[in-house]
Amino acid sequence: MKRDMPHLIRLWLSVCLLAAVFMGGPTLAQTPNPPDEPARQVDAWSLDTVRDWEAGSHSGTLVTNNSGGEVRLATDQVEGVYVSQPLAASFPFNAVGAVWRAELPPETTLLLDVRGRASLPLPEEAFANDGWSAWFVLNSGDARSLREDGAFAIADVIEFPPDTSYLQLRVRFISESVLASPVLNNITLTYLNTIAGPPTTPSLPRVPASTANTTLTAAPLLVQRSLWNARREGAIPTRATPRGIILHELDVTTGLTETLALLRALTTYQTEVLGWEDLAYHYLIDPNGTLYEGRLGGPTAFVPRLAAGDTAVHVALINPSEQVPAEAAQNTLVQLLAWLSQTYHINPLGEHQVVVLGAVQSRPSLAGHNQVAPAAPDPGRPMLELLPELRTRTDQATVRARQYFALGNVADYVQEFTFFNLGNSETLASITMLPAGATEPLLLELPVPANGRAQLRLSEMISDTTSIPAVVTSNQPLIAERMLRTPTDIDATLGQPDLARLWYFAEGNTAESFSTDLVLFNPQPTSTEVGIVYMQPDGSRTTQQALIPARQQLVIAVDDVLPNHQFGVQINSSQPIAAERLMRFGRDRGGFHINAGSARLSRTWLFAEGSTRSPYQMQMHILNPNQQAATVNVQFMTADGTSLMRRYAIPPTTRLSIAVNELIPDSDVSTMIEADRPIVAERALYFSPTTAAITGTLAFTDTVLPDTATPLVGTISTGATRGAFSWRFADAPTQGARQQLLLSNPGRGQARVQIEFVLADDSRPVETMVMPPESRATVNIHELHPDQPGVAVIVRATQPIVAERTLMPEAIINADGTPAGGGGGTTVLGVAGE
Repeated sequence: MKRDMPHLIRLWLSVCLLAAVFMGGPTLAQTPNPPDEPARQVDAWSLDTVRDWEAGSHSGTLVTNNSGGEVRLATDQVEGVYVSQPLAASFPFNAVGAVWRAELPPETTLLLDVRGRASLPLPEEAFANDGWSAWFVLNSGDARSLREDGAFAIADVIEFPPDTSYLQLRVRFISESVLASPVLNNITLTYLNTIAGPPTTPSLPRVPASTANTTLTAAPLLVQRSLWNARREGAIPTRATPRGIILHELDVTTGLTETLALLRALTTYQTEVLGWEDLAYHYLIDPNGTLYEGRLGGPTAFVPRLAAGDTAVHVALINPSEQVPAEAAQNTLVQLLAWLSQTYHINPLGEHQVVVLGAVQSRPSLAGHNQVAPAAPDPGRPMLELLPELRTRTDQATVRARQYFALGNVADYVQEFTFFNLGNSETLASITMLPAGATEPLLLELPVPANGRAQLRLSEMISDTTSIPAVVTSNQPLIAERMLRTPTDIDATLGQPDLARLWYFAEGNTAESFSTDLVLFNPQPTSTEVGIVYMQPDGSRTTQQALIPARQQLVIAVDDVLPNHQFGVQINSSQPIAAERLMRFGRDRGGFHINAGSARLSRTWLFAEGSTRSPYQMQMHILNPNQQAATVNVQFMTADGTSLMRRYAIPPTTRLSIAVNELIPDSDVSTMIEADRPIVAERALYFSPTTAAITGTLAFTDTVLPDTATPLVGTISTGATRGAFSWRFADAPTQGARQQLLLSNPGRGQARVQIEFVLADDSRPVETMVMPPESRATVNIHELHPDQPGVAVIVRATQPIVAERTLMPEAIINADGTPAGGGGGTTVLGVAGE
């Protein structure tokens, strides 16, 4: 038995130290590990001489002096076993690695195992089982040592109790022919003590995993490498965009694992012993479901050592290979896989191609290590059998749509959600609601068929709460629309796909019978400060400060802050929030409309809907929040292609309203607004819920009727910032309602338009039309497809166009001409793109 090279290295370092002292150069004592780096102990045994091998126990094997000493099968033997003498460590250790050289002729097998114990065995215990641990297999798979010029090696360390002080090696030789024998030339067993350092505790700080990409799927929380590693490092990784994810399994003993010590041992072994450039795994997950950051540089740091060098993210579960991973570990794994899949556009259910030894191969995009490298020992069978389920769960957990609804009220309104699944497979719409005063979120889930619709009547499930913001997620592209109804009016609003720190509203009114509420939703885990600026038609400004508690909704009644005024709004928030505006108006404030804020300004705003025909009154509201004046061109386009252009100069921080009925009376119009500075614009339509025309004119200086006049209802919408080739709309009924599709072609070329209607029986009739340049068109869906409980719409065009949908429930009128219920109207912009 002999000590290996690390002892020679230490001797060489001692000589260098003496030389440095006498020569006045730096000494080893002057360059210790930084004080925050825990001490690590590494040592090894090498068995490679005749004397080393003869010291052990042989059965059916013999030692030869080839290459200085090696072990092979004895003559005429097809099986044999070599067991080493117990090897005493120079310090207690908690992990072991191995590197060896061997010759494996065809049809021969070499099996290596190692075991350990804490105390010195008695002579009779040296080769017995008492006092020893179980045997642990040394399987190299596709791992190789760079320091030993490609020698076989185990990729991962084997974990032992931290008081282990003795090791023993067993080698089994198997051949299918007496003429051939496997040969073990040499082996080095490296043992490590990495107990010193941060221990594993439930309170380890965690931060969100990060990449340069933004995803809808939430990034999982992880323990950073700088917290658990045994040294400070600064690597410059080779970069490659991953095309797949490979799952590994670090086989451990149940109940033994001290995770941080194991990670330190693994990193030390792979980098210092095997000579790999860094830890091979980008992420590691322990049995409790804690996620650890691994390889420096994140998922794009290329791993050349495993799985034939595929550009993949390598994820390792720390788990006994004969057991299914614990549910906590599975949940963390699925969350990580879903986030990685979306970040790098990896289909967890799909495949990708790789080139191996010059041949093109297809492999699953989410695969086990031994599925892509058959010689690899991991993962174990339970994990492999779990893989199909993990692929499905990963796909289901990938958030491909997230939408926020700041306003929710089932006490004063009938509220429902309508969903349109744009994907080719069924999805689950998850609605997470945060009722005021609740300690836990309320989660509802609704299956939505592929390319189909579903409806959730929230008011039939929940009542008596005026504050219930919601977040809707799904693993397929999904349109989510919230419908609110009162006996006199209706509003449909799309969910907001993004949170923002800055929100704008062009319209706001607290004069006459109008009231305005700002509804702000903070889904963040900490409170959020907001600053609100009200910009009035004369350029004056009023400011307000507010605080939104964590995961709550805040309603700001602007009537209390700025009564009897008209204004636009700018909201600045310290964290991303969602923002909506609710306006009530008319006699008894029976009319209402809701609009989501605009998270950005634009120089172009496009509106398909608009009418100045009786009984409608149309207004355009434009907010210039800039510190400089803006010049705005407003073009009104009709069905026959004629148009009217008007130019306006809007002073800084000023809101302008245009009474469109005075400019282009008795006409259906679409509108295009172009400005020399970024602005925000909204279009409002007001009308009587009866069939009688509104008396009087609604101008921006007098925008309401007296409370004693005919009741008033209406709708408002922010425009599109550009046209699109495709628009989609969720369900809306034609039973007891008028439903219209409004199209605008703002371009200078003719547009051929195809309109696909998805009816309640899943049939899909199609209509086609041609739109002249700079024109507007109306499609009466209620006439084409009457008495439908729901109609979804898909619009496709050969030129970028704009599409909106208007819904007007039929009003119920008393014998004396007064409204008894129903009526009202709402307009919603479609969802652009495929």
